[in-house]
Parts: sequence; C-alpha cells; structure tokens
Amino acid sequence: MPEILAKEHIDLALRLREDEGLIRALTMLKTRMAEVHSSKKLKGLQIVEAEEKAMFDVWRLCGRNISTLMPWFFPSFPKKAPMSMMDRPFNMVLLYLLPYHAFVLRGSRQIGKTISIGTRQRTHAHIFHGLSSMYIAPHSEPLNTYCRKYVDIDRAFRFPSPVGDKFKQLKQYKEYPNGSKVEMVRVQTSATPVRGKTYDEVIMDECQLFDPGLETEVLEVLSDSKIKSMLYAGTSTTTETLLEHRYQEGTQGVWHVLLDDGKTVNCGNADEVMPYIGEYCMVDPKSGRPINPLRGFYKYENPAGFDQNIISVHIPQIINPDKVNSVSEWNGIYKTMIRDKKKMIQEKLGIPVAEANQEVSESDLKRICVIPDGPDERKKKCREGYYRLVVSGFDWGGSDYNPLLKTKISSTCHAVIGVSPDDKVHILHLRRHAGKDYKTIMNQIVADHLAHAGGAMASDFGGGQQYHALLRTHPNVNASRHVIFDYSAPESAICAPSKTSSLENMLMLNRTESITALYLAIVMDNPMLLAPSWDEMEDYLRDFLNMNRVLIDKERGHKGRRFVYHRHPSRTDDVVHALNFAYSLLRLCVQQLLIEDPAARTMIRNAVYGGNPASMRSFNPFAKALSEYATGYDE
Repeated sequence: MPEILAKEHIDLALRLREDEGLIRALTMLKTRMAEVHSSKKLKGLQIVEAEEKAMFDVWRLCGRNISTLMPWFFPSFPKKAPMSMMDRPFNMVLLYLLPYHAFVLRGSRQIGKTISIGTRQRTHAHIFHGLSSMYIAPHSEPLNTYCRKYVDIDRAFRFPSPVGDKFKQLKQYKEYPNGSKVEMVRVQTSATPVRGKTYDEVIMDECQLFDPGLETEVLEVLSDSKIKSMLYAGTSTTTETLLEHRYQEGTQGVWHVLLDDGKTVNCGNADEVMPYIGEYCMVDPKSGRPINPLRGFYKYENPAGFDQNIISVHIPQIINPDKVNSVSEWNGIYKTMIRDKKKMIQEKLGIPVAEANQEVSESDLKRICVIPDGPDERKKKCREGYYRLVVSGFDWGGSDYNPLLKTKISSTCHAVIGVSPDDKVHILHLRRHAGKDYKTIMNQIVADHLAHAGGAMASDFGGGQQYHALLRTHPNVNASRHVIFDYSAPESAICAPSKTSSLENMLMLNRTESITALYLAIVMDNPMLLAPSWDEMEDYLRDFLNMNRVLIDKERGHKGRRFVYHRHPSRTDDVVHALNFAYSLLRLCVQQLLIEDPAARTMIRNAVYGGNPASMRSFNPFAKALSEYATGYDE
C-alpha cells in the first residue's frame, strides 16, 4: 500500500520554525554535505555517493520534501543569493515527491509558480536516478514560458547539464546521465502528444484550461510507474474547471495569517481577508498596525483529503514576498481591489467567483419538452411509419475510471431520434447503461433500436475496433448502415472519411462544429430538436448543462482563436454525445453538405440510407428545413 502523508508532516515550514530536533538534525546533515563536497580524501564516485546519501537523509528527515536542499542546489537563483524556501513557505508543499499522491496548487497570478515547479522538476531529476517527469500545458504561451524558464533553472543548477550528443538537451526534452528525463508538451484538444509514453510524474500546469475529458488518457502514462506522482497547478477563475474539482477533492489547505493576539486571517475567504488589505501593506483594520502575511500556516478544511492522497493548497498573491516586500507592487493589489472586486478575487486572491457560461439554460431545455406521447406511444408511431426517418446514436462509456484518483463518471448512452411530418427532430428514446458488460449493453441497444424501427445507427470510436466488430456481427445489425464517428480538432473539416482506418463507414467528425449545430437546434427561436416531457427527460437533458466553451490557441494557417467544449469534471456529458452522433448521422442521411467530397458523400449516404419503412419515406422537407438554419456550418 502507498504511504499516506501525515497531516502533521505536511506543513514543513511550521516544523522548521518550531521543531528544534529537526533543526539540529538538518544542521548536522548540511554540515556533512558541505564537508563531503570539500573533502580531499574522497574522490570521484566516492564524493557523488556520499553527497547522495546525505541528500537522501535530508529528504527523508523532511518527510520526502526537498525544500531545505534548494539553497544547496541553487546557490544564486532566482536572485543573487541561495534560494530559500523559507521566503515562500507556502510553496514548500509543491516540493514533495510521494508515490500515489496528487498535489494540487490553486493559486493566483504571479506567485512564483513557474520557478517552484521548474526547480522541483530539475532537482528531482538529479536526486532520483531514472525518474521521468512530464510537464503539460494546454496552450503554447505557458509552455514556451516554462521552457525558457527551465533553461535559466538548468544553468543556475549546482550540477551542470551534460554537453554533447550522448544525452539529448532539446527545448522540450532533456536527458541526464543518471537516466532521468524531463519532457514538456502541449495537450489541448487531443492526448496524441503523450500517447504511448511512460513517465513517473505528470505536472499539469494552467490546469484550469485543461480538458477534463483528456485527463484519464493523459494519466495512462503513469500506468507502468511505481511512483505515479501528479501535480495540478493553475488559477481557478470559475468553479467548473478540472483544477477546482481536484482542489475540492483534496485537503483544501488555506493559508492563515497569524495576528499578534493569536487570532488568524483566512486568506481563502475574500470577505474575511480584504478588510486587512491596506494601501501599502497588510494592516489590522482595528489598530492600523502592519501585519506580516508570511507569518502563518496552512489550515486544512478537508482533512479527508489526506486519506485520499490528494494534497491541495490555495496560494493567494498577497503572501508572495515579491508583492509583500514591495510598496508599489502591494499598492497595485490595493488599487485592483478598489477598482474591480471580481478581478481582485479571481486574479489576486486566486478564488473562483462564478460558474462558467453555459451554451444552453435549463429553461431552453424545458422549452423543447413538448412531445405529449409516452414511450409506448412513440414506439407504436415508429412502427406505423409516422416518422419520415429514424436513426440512433450511442456513446461508448466505461473508460473514464481513474484508479489513482478513484473516480469514474462515464457510462454508455443510447439515443434514438426521428423526423416528424412537420420536419422537426423528435427525441424518441434515451437510456444510460452502467454496470453491465459490453455484450449485454449491445443487445439492449439493438433491441431499443429495433423497437423504434430504426434505420441507420452511429457510434463513437471510443469503444475500440474490437467492440465495433462485435456490434457489426450482431444478427440484427446491418454493418453497412453503421457509421463510426471519431472526433477531430476544431480546425478540421466538419466531416470527412477517415484516412487512417480501414473500418467501413469510419468518419472524422469535427467535435466543436457538430456540437454547436446540436446546441443551435435547441436554442433557436423555433427549436428544431424536440423532446418528451421534462419529467421523463430531465435526468438526461441536464447533461447539456455540463458543458462550456473554452478558448484555445489558434493553429498554424488559421486566423483567430478557436473554442472547444469542456465538460464539468465531475458530471456526465454522455447524452450530449449520443444525441450528437445521431443528429450528425441524420444530417448525413438528408444530404446536408457535411462532407465536401461529392463522391464520398454519395457513397456514405447510399450505404446508410434505406432499409425499413420508417426510414424510406421522403426526406427532402427535413433537408430543406435544416439547410435554412445550418447554412453557416455547411458552406
């Protein structure tokens, strides 16, 4: 079993101030390290081995933390003096390395996060032979900033990096003689940059911009490691980010400033701390006396996080010594508080203030729930040919279980939709499948599809080639009328045949554009998508409230920034994708111009269109109606 970091050991700064035994032992060890380094009796490998033994003793004594070693490794960085973590006691929690632990830093802007993470990564790579560490950022700007800063850190490190061709020293990839390696990558809309790699540690920076749907796939790089260490860092501007979710799961360590009377000020509570922010320093609002915000300690609001091995801390800008010790910098914080309270709370205090903007509201969803028929009546209408076209889509689930964080939020969802005589799209059936094997799920999906006299069906590629092969060999499934969608990037074509797969009817579907079209079908003045009663559909349709738009980097050759959809890290979005696959298939069947290549478009349409009476009726009115509102996505 992996060890659990004890609560009494996490606040190393407090121990270094109050534990005299620890202070004496550390002084002796540091003296020993200095003697070894300057010894004339030891030579070569003997010096290295003696130094490493002393370093490991210090590391163990400090509860697996390297904070007290930083002055040794960085004698003149980041300023012309040895690096002292006692100047930034709140950052010491970042310098642990423990197996099966996740550390979460929810901080404000400008708290020295990049330097702390970079020095941590470089020092661990030196101390622990063979350690592999991966730094991940969702955007190019923070990645490039980190790469530049890491170069400065490498140069300032006591032991220079190797020179020559034997060990790679590239901008985003570093190798060291002891077998350790460090890599920096960008993961934005796909986990492709990390797929197939193996690492001991993953550092997710600017985590508030990271797509929660990619987390499980990214953490697969830790599957073969015996260390499995994770670090999440960033600034939570809203409550629906992956960073904020991990912070809430963890210990929720909040810095409390100690006052002269023994009371404390909670820096994680905006209403409590802002009255203490004076024009030029932190002051007691009653007495007017200055207060040192660095004199404090962490208080953990969720101690259960220790049992889960998730250590989360909050670091506001007002305890950064670069701000505290500069009158002009502190005055900038004060002016922000006076002019823009929301910006003050988000960027200076690092506290999320609101939920992210949603594409649809609950009232939008209730507005489309107007179909009076019950489930049996809808099935009867399908069998009698009431609907011009009936198709279904399903989103494979069950792959989002994270054994490190013990979370699972995905399930397979199946949706059946049909075109009514008045050219509206009716949601006819929705069902979630959880806690079942794939064969049972497959049989139920096929049964529901046939019960509604469905024609073509679509699914995502997430189930993998093996499960699609099983589905297509089902006695009641026509393989030529099964379309497989694999999501593609925002800058790609809306829909196109896959160039890399040999599977029949395998298409690449632009995730952002297709979901946007689905949302438009709900929010337009005269909704295209309609559903049965809210009482029946509420649990399913609420999945639409679990997604929000996030701006991403522009790609080469494309103008302006683009956006993608992120789901809430603790809520499901399976219904959205199941309906999106069904709706996109429907648009293909009615010959909307989703695929630019006419030959490919005709081939796909001929393959999936046709079959039973319910799907052989006229589709032209629906095609005309759809074209009128979706022109912007099809031209």
